[in-house]
Amino acid sequence: MSKNLAIIPARRGSKRLPGKNTKLFLGRPLILWTIDVAMSSSSIDEIVVSSDCIDTLEIAKGAGVTELHLRSAATSSDEAKMQEVISETLNYLGGEKVSSFSCLALLQPTSPLRSPVDVERSFELFTNYPDTDCVISYTQRPQNLGDSKRISILKDGYVDAFPVEMRKIDSNPVYIRNGPAICLSKLPQAQSQLLHGKIRGYEMPFIRSLDIDSQTDFLIAEAIGRYALNI
Repeated sequence: MSKNLAIIPARRGSKRLPGKNTKLFLGRPLILWTIDVAMSSSSIDEIVVSSDCIDTLEIAKGAGVTELHLRSAATSSDEAKMQEVISETLNYLGGEKVSSFSCLALLQPTSPLRSPVDVERSFELFTNYPDTDCVISYTQRPQNLGDSKRISILKDGYVDAFPVEMRKIDSNPVYIRNGPAICLSKLPQAQSQLLHGKIRGYEMPFIRSLDIDSQTDFLIAEAIGRYALNI
């Protein structure tokens, strides 16, 4: 029977929102929201939290996560790539253990409003479409962010309000990747290349797709979370 592994990467250094992974989001550390989703998903058999922050690892331990990876300085820097983090985390687990898993789920803690249903439906794509190698989540871009409202900022603060031909919004929706909400990849290929082969998409609602990167993002996500969760 195939098993699936989830990696939750939680680097300490955030220039725009320091300490965001342990920052209280609706009364609970931000990272706990992603841990809860991973634990609630029947598709995920084991979770490993990878961080260079002891406080983050202690929170994960208190939540019941048993695999805690303390990152090296090399994978904790601003220049470190996610693939390097994944490779180091898998090496920490060991080849024999990693070989027991069929798929890897990368769930970054900056998308706290994703739900277990999103994870389940993403994994179902592997079953429904056997040729799929990877799954990434995406969302529809709100129409009020369309090109028809684009402007150009000129010298001395002047504005060109008509840099593109003003037109009605195209009836065809525009889709964007919703940050790091969900990324699934088959093993062992994910050890060297997270996205590979045939990549299928899973559409998420915009309100569950918010990616927290700044204090403004944080406040908006909390406001939506209170509304959606009736908190």
